[in-house]
Amino acid sequence: MRVYRLYRVYQGARLSKYELGRCCAETENTMTFFCHPGYFDAGLGDVDPEIHAALAAEEDRQRDGVELIASENIVSRATLEALGTAMVNKTVEGYPGRRYYGGAEHADMIEQIAIDRAKALFGCDYANVQPHSGSQANLAVFLAFLKPGDTVLSMSLSEGGHLSHGSTANLTGKWFNIIHYGVREDDGFIDPDQVQVLAEKHRPKLIICGGSAYPRCIDFQAFRAVADSVDAILLADMAHFAGLVAGGAHSSPIPHAHVATATTYKNLRGARGGLILAGDPSLERKLNSGVFPGVQGSVMLNAVAAKAVCLGEALRPEFQVYAHTVLNNARVLATTLVERGVDVVTGGTDTPIILVDLRPKNLTGAAASESLERAGLTCNKNGVPGDMQPPNITSGLRFGVSEHLERTYSWFNTNKGADTSGPYAGVPYDGNDSRMVDFYIEKHNDTSMCYPDNPGDVWPQHWKSRILDLIDQYQPDLLYTDGGVPFGEVGREMIAHLYNNSVQQRGQLDAVYAVKNPRRHEGNHGDYVDGFATLDIERGVVEGIAEEPWQTDTCLGGWFYDSLRPYKTPETVIHMLADIVSKNGCLLLNATQRPDGTLDEQSEWTVKEIGKWIEVNGKAIYETRPWKQFGEGPTAFATSTKAEGEARQFTGEDFRFTAKDDTLYAIAMGKPSRGGWLIRSLESEKVSRLKLHKNVRWTTIYSFFSMKRTAKEAFRPSCVTFA
Repeated sequence: MRVYRLYRVYQGARLSKYELGRCCAETENTMTFFCHPGYFDAGLGDVDPEIHAALAAEEDRQRDGVELIASENIVSRATLEALGTAMVNKTVEGYPGRRYYGGAEHADMIEQIAIDRAKALFGCDYANVQPHSGSQANLAVFLAFLKPGDTVLSMSLSEGGHLSHGSTANLTGKWFNIIHYGVREDDGFIDPDQVQVLAEKHRPKLIICGGSAYPRCIDFQAFRAVADSVDAILLADMAHFAGLVAGGAHSSPIPHAHVATATTYKNLRGARGGLILAGDPSLERKLNSGVFPGVQGSVMLNAVAAKAVCLGEALRPEFQVYAHTVLNNARVLATTLVERGVDVVTGGTDTPIILVDLRPKNLTGAAASESLERAGLTCNKNGVPGDMQPPNITSGLRFGVSEHLERTYSWFNTNKGADTSGPYAGVPYDGNDSRMVDFYIEKHNDTSMCYPDNPGDVWPQHWKSRILDLIDQYQPDLLYTDGGVPFGEVGREMIAHLYNNSVQQRGQLDAVYAVKNPRRHEGNHGDYVDGFATLDIERGVVEGIAEEPWQTDTCLGGWFYDSLRPYKTPETVIHMLADIVSKNGCLLLNATQRPDGTLDEQSEWTVKEIGKWIEVNGKAIYETRPWKQFGEGPTAFATSTKAEGEARQFTGEDFRFTAKDDTLYAIAMGKPSRGGWLIRSLESEKVSRLKLHKNVRWTTIYSFFSMKRTAKEAFRPSCVTFA
């Protein structure tokens, strides 16, 4: 009875206004219900004007622009209404007739309607309408048929596949053995022979056809034959053409694939969500369990209701006209682009996807999409087959290169020798093998193990030609040499070319040439002349504020991957960064990679922790200049080369200063004393405003050694801003 009466109060059966503090009480127990005025009847514009304004602006953007993103569409008013209903309040788990929560009779009705409509629309005997997205639908299929470590054959992301098909960045790529097929280099079409060969070689448990950027029809029957030949499950991902299948404008994978996944948005024109479909009803139990409790819990019933609406709309005769019109429009656009000299992958399309290769135009996807958006056309950058650019490439990307070629003359001479002791004593190294003559340089009498003492004339000229070619081909902004300027006049000619090339390409000198620790090895590791190169100190810092910019190069662990070597903690790196920037320097940090190019858990965690600090305190680092003094306090880093050592025990008296315009940033390097921080350098300074950044706190951080985490309390350095 108490619950019933509270429910009536909640529903407002006895209340016209929901004043703050209104309560329902009975006998000795008191239950209070609080809500703000207008909770049940006030509109979004009144309750949250900021969100309302942003939503209104987005509606204007969609109305006034042209949307060309393949995964976007415009839903009906009925779909929008279904999304914003009381079903958003209802929690259910399980399936119609088999729920784990009460009060599900209406939820059962809605979900069953959606299931029945999906079966009718796609001509299948099984449908699951619960997946929140196409990716979750795919993951549920993985869970239903596979165990971690099983082999999957799918199209590579770089050639048209999808993230959820086994990309290394996705869970599917981390938990399963993924083998990728691609497309033919000459025409961009899937090579069925390659698929067959890979299937026979690797014997996958699951084969996936379909993707996110493949514009042509797929031979589902041929894929099923390959799957049957190796006893594999065939999954057809039709997310990008499900609407065309529903409207009869594209062949259906349902008669051929064991299971198909789809999304209800894109060209199906519904709310965002996923579907799992199959022609074999005996797969129901396995697939259902893959969704719930496999990869998700409670059903988003308002989304299921909206899915039911869009599926009902797609069953109408006029949807077939819509589907054929979409395909026709896509083909007209593709043909027009080709006629206007644009390179369209595969020469056209059989789907709503048109993939444009911008490489012949010397454009990047990022630059083109930004330009089109300014013109009112929204599209997305996307990789193309054979694309060497990273997925987030922009026209403003700048990069540097390093070279150790001059030292190769000495380093590689070692390969002409042999062990002096041990089981292989006297056995020549590979450099003596005549078959390796093109890989190794010829034997010489320079006995230096580090830097050439007497390389003669041929090697310096060889070095110069290689480095000049590097400059001309890649236009680096930074060129780093592991030592001083090598080979006297030959080296200086190379630097002149670097600088002149920069002026020629950009109209001004932007290029930087960096030399490492030259004064320590003057005359042995090359030359150094003030004014024409930037100083780099390996694993060390300068003593005070340098007149010219300089840099430190260091590594989280070793220069080469070694999982047993201690890594620097995030606090150590942040301390170094603050000290270096305060002295007019830059930090070049190497996160050591595994042999396959990935970062281990230790490096990834450290880099992310550093990023968290930068996110809050980056204004004290980026685009700042040294103040009149770099800092104050008793603790300092060693200034000699390779002397960075272990983390310093900074105190509450240690600060590093940076400045920008009229703002001074004081980076606290240690825990404050009971009386707080005291910055003595500001004793005679006039301060008009002070801001303490929000992450001033103590936090549990992790110190890595031998791949084991040990928690310890440490202070996360933070920033105080003065104006």
